[in-house]
Amino acid sequence: MKNFILLLTTFLSSLFVSGQCHYVVDMQDSYGDGWNGASIDVSVNGTTVANMTCSGSASIDSIATLSGDIVEFSFISGSWDSEITFQITDPSAAALGSFGPNPTVGVFLTNTSNSVCLPTTVNVTFQVDMNQVTDAFTNPEVNGTWNSWCGNCNPMTDNDGDGVWEATIPLLSGNYEYKYSADNWTIQEMNDPNASCTNGNTTYTNRSLSVGTTDMIIPNVCWGSCTPCFYSPQAPSGLSCGNGLSGLAFSDDIVLSNGWSGDIGSGNGIWKVNSGGTPSGSTGPTSAFSGSDYLYFETSTGGLDTATAVTPMIDLTGTSNDAELTFWIHAYGAAIGSLNVGVSTSATGPFTNVFNTTGQIQTPSDPWAQIGINLASYVGQQIYVAFTYARDVTGATSYQGDLAIDLVEVNACVSCIAPFGLSASNITATSADINWTAGGAENRMVLNSKWSRN
Repeated sequence: MKNFILLLTTFLSSLFVSGQCHYVVDMQDSYGDGWNGASIDVSVNGTTVANMTCSGSASIDSIATLSGDIVEFSFISGSWDSEITFQITDPSAAALGSFGPNPTVGVFLTNTSNSVCLPTTVNVTFQVDMNQVTDAFTNPEVNGTWNSWCGNCNPMTDNDGDGVWEATIPLLSGNYEYKYSADNWTIQEMNDPNASCTNGNTTYTNRSLSVGTTDMIIPNVCWGSCTPCFYSPQAPSGLSCGNGLSGLAFSDDIVLSNGWSGDIGSGNGIWKVNSGGTPSGSTGPTSAFSGSDYLYFETSTGGLDTATAVTPMIDLTGTSNDAELTFWIHAYGAAIGSLNVGVSTSATGPFTNVFNTTGQIQTPSDPWAQIGINLASYVGQQIYVAFTYARDVTGATSYQGDLAIDLVEVNACVSCIAPFGLSASNITATSADINWTAGGAENRMVLNSKWSRN
């Protein structure tokens, strides 16, 4: 396998070098788990145009340049720099150096390109996903240094109506800055100056672009982001209540004392309550979606390979027509296994499976995703929901499979939904404070009470 990777890397290097325009970076990781946050920034004529990193044991990347470009390489440290090595060759295929282990942090190489490529006019296609933009807009546009930030000089179109707008613009080879806006600057995206696709300027944060000598299509990105928009694998669809009302029939923000049961405890191979990040690197969320706690399966070695967490009883006896279960999920890690969600009228099952997901859903920067599951067939019943996680036992990085859930809720069609979470405090011989969670919009409750004397 190592011989194959070496041959493939050599072959790819020869392809890049043959164009005599590219700097080529061959990257290795001795442990085989990637660079663990480390990367190489490449700037051309003072503009950052690429961020390179190694995935697995070896990766190869390149950057096109023009004759006379000033190219600067900068190393960004990660968690295990002692595992990192890489080599850089210039457009003539001459070796510029072999670096690592523990490469020098910061700028380590500056070079004037001996590329044979000269500027030429090429077609550049821009794409931006506007589906998650909450501001009102009519027509997005691309503004940049080539059009002097003119406003609507380069409008975009969405011919297929999928919410991804495009514009193809002829540009001369070189480096540019740009950003997306709409309706002649009525709204504009706000970008992160520390993101990989921006110029690093905290005052005027623009996207960076290096245009080579061939037509190019810039990858589709989300408005205000360097990455594609993140979408839930099964988003909530809402209720069909006709002339009825919808209300919150159940809500639990991972409070075990409310009546959770199953394989919940401490150690590995079990569902655990946690706040903040999980103990393992490159997996799990960094914090809860709601409140301070969430529930997650710890996949580090030991414990159960399959574990089930069961919700408190969910009372749908006062509901009709339709109901929907929602919960928030975070599934980031190379060894994410399978989550099955089941429903039963008994806390011990058997559970009928209503949802399944296998493998990683999020990247490190993606938010929690809300899942929606229709429960219309369970209206009028008292039910329990089971979250059963089976860890991936096929990979070598089992600890990178921490899957988490948070804020489990059920919305349903009701006439007057019962409250839940009833509790009493400050109890005396003649009074008590009563607290509850409203099922709908009510702000008062009629309480029938019976006082007894010991």
